Amino acid sequence: MLDFRLDRHDKNQLELKLTYGLRPNEKLQEYRVETYLFVPRVLSINSHSYGPEQFYQDTATFIRLTAPIVRLSDLSSKRAVKPWAADIKSQIDRFAKGEDGDLDSAEHGLKLLACVFKDAVSGTHLEIRKKIEAAFEASNPSLAAEALADFTEDVESAIARLHKVGERTSKKGVPTRIRESWRAVAEYSSLLAEEALTDLIDLCSDKEEVMAKVLEAARTLAIAQYHRRRELDCSTYAIEGQSNEHLPRRWRVLKRYVSSALYLTVERETSDRVISNLIGMFAAACAMFFATIALLLINANWASELSIAFLAAMVASYVIKDRIKELGKRNLGRRLKHLLPDHKVRILGLYGAKIGSAKETFHIRQPDSIPSEIAAWRISDLDSHEAVTGRPETVLCYQKDIQLSSTLLRNQFAGAQGLVDVVRLNMRPMMARMTDAWETYRYVHPTTHEVKSTRCARVYHINIVIRLVDGEGRNSIHRVRVVVNKKGIVRVENVEPKAEDRHIALGETTDSPNINIFDD
Repeated sequence: MLDFRLDRHDKNQLELKLTYGLRPNEKLQEYRVETYLFVPRVLSINSHSYGPEQFYQDTATFIRLTAPIVRLSDLSSKRAVKPWAADIKSQIDRFAKGEDGDLDSAEHGLKLLACVFKDAVSGTHLEIRKKIEAAFEASNPSLAAEALADFTEDVESAIARLHKVGERTSKKGVPTRIRESWRAVAEYSSLLAEEALTDLIDLCSDKEEVMAKVLEAARTLAIAQYHRRRELDCSTYAIEGQSNEHLPRRWRVLKRYVSSALYLTVERETSDRVISNLIGMFAAACAMFFATIALLLINANWASELSIAFLAAMVASYVIKDRIKELGKRNLGRRLKHLLPDHKVRILGLYGAKIGSAKETFHIRQPDSIPSEIAAWRISDLDSHEAVTGRPETVLCYQKDIQLSSTLLRNQFAGAQGLVDVVRLNMRPMMARMTDAWETYRYVHPTTHEVKSTRCARVYHINIVIRLVDGEGRNSIHRVRVVVNKKGIVRVENVEPKAEDRHIALGETTDSPNINIFDD
C-alpha cells in the first residue's frame, strides 16, 4: 500500500517515487513519509546556509495517478477497456449526431486508454523477457518460442481493440481536437509495441534456427507498426544516414501528452503568513501589557512634575516594550514553526475537485535528536568505532503527511489504484564545496621499489534513511547510499543491514558499548 523507489534522475538530481495505494474498503487513506539525509559536515550544509526556503527551491514535486492495472492478454476483450472506452464512445456518438459533447472528457478517456496500454505492454514485456532468458539458460528454446508467440499475439489483439475504439473518431461531425488526440494515441501505442517487440526479437535473434516462425511473426508485427505510422503521416520513424533528432523529440512530446491524463494539480499554501500574524499579535499584546503597567507606575511616582526621572522612565519603558515585541516574535516564531507544517498542499483532480491533501515540513535537526531506530539504520553496516566516529554529519529531515479520499478519486478516475508522488531534489548545493573528482596517491611499489602514483576517485557518501508509515501505524525503514563527486551523482545503492548486525538496525540492545555516530 505504500512503496518507494529512490534513483538517479540525472547527474544533478535524485528522484524519489512514492506510491500510495488505495484500500478498497476505506474512504480515507493516510500515509506519512519521513526522509532523513545524512550529509557530511564538511559540505557546510546547516540551518544557517540551507533553510526550508532553499530546500523547497531545490525540490520539484509531481503527483500523478497510478495507471489502472490490466494485463496485456486481457486488453483484447471489450470488457477490459469498457471503463474508459464506454464514455469515449458515448461522447463521440453525441458529436456525430450533431449534439454537444464533453471534449475534455473524450480526450481524457483516450489518453487514459493509452496509459493503460503502455503499462500493460511494459509490464508484460519485462515478464516475457525474464521468461525467455530463463528458457535459454535451461536450454529450452521451445519454451522461449512459446513465450514470444504469446506476447506477439497479445500485442496484436490489444492494438486491434484499441483501434476499434479509435476508429469512431473518423465519423462525420467529430471535432478536430478529438481526431488529433486519437492520432497521437495511435502513434504512441504503435511506438510502444514496436519497441517491446524489437527488444525481444533482438534477444532471440541468435536462435533463428529453432524460432524462425515466431520470430518472423514478431518481425512482421513490428514492421506493421512502422507502416501504420507512415499511413497516419507521422514522422516517428528512423531514416538511415540522418541525425533523426525529430524521433526522440516527438517520442517525448507524445509521452508527456498521454501521461498528462494521470497528472494532478497541486496547490501549495504556506503557513508562514498565519504564523507570523498570530505571533505578531501575541508579542504586541505582551508588549502593550508591559507598557500599560509601566505607564501606570510612572504616573503614580513621577507624573506630578516633568522631571529627568519621568523622561528616563518613559524612554526606558518604550525601549523595553519594543524589545519585548521583537524578541517575542523571534523566539515564539522559532518554537512554533516546528509545530506547524511549512506547506499545506491541496491535491486536485478533474475540474478542480479536491481529492486529497498533504503537509510538508523540512528542518535540520540536531543529530542526537533523531529517532534512535533511524540512527541505528544509519550505522547498521559499520563494524568499528573509527568507521562510525570518522563520519561527522548533518541531518536534513523532510516529512510529508498525505490524506487521500478513495471515494472521490475512484469517482473521477475509473480503475484508479492510487497515486505516485515524484520528488526531485537538486544536489548541486551539496556539491559546491566538494573537492576535485580525482586525487593522486603516491606509494613505493612493493616489488620494483619504485615510486609510483595513481589516480583515486574522490567521492562523498550521502546516506538517506526513509521511514514509511501507513494509516494503521505499520512502518518500514529503508536505507539508500548516494555516491557523489564534484561532477555529479555517481550511483545510488540500496543498503541492507548485515545479518549479524540486523539487531542494531532494529534498535535492539547488544553487549557492545554505545557508539555515538555524531562525535567529531
